[in-house]
Amino acid sequence: MREAISLPPAELTDRDAIKDAVQQLRARMRRASDPDPIHLEFLEDDLREGQRTLEGVQNFFDEVVSLLGSPGVRATDLIDLADDPAVLDQVDYLVVVLGNLRRRLMQLATRSAR
Repeated sequence: MREAISLPPAELTDRDAIKDAVQQLRARMRRASDPDPIHLEFLEDDLREGQRTLEGVQNFFDEVVSLLGSPGVRATDLIDLADDPAVLDQVDYLVVVLGNLRRRLMQLATRSAR
């Protein structure tokens, strides 16, 4: 079983890190004469979409913490936050993006093994 990869938060939110990583991969693939590097565009999109969606989920948690720490928090505020389906929609979308990303990584691994 592989170990979990732990990235500092600054790297996780650095959008240029995604671009740099994909450009480096693209350069390696050009040297390897990969005939179809277009799938890297989709990989980059999945990484950006996943990151954006994670930020939305993180914002929900930040809002919960902020609300709970507020001295004037009312029951209706908690109910409104709990009833908002947006975070669940984001989590559902994140599952889709993760599925796409995992599939693209497998495709990349298969191409790299040739």
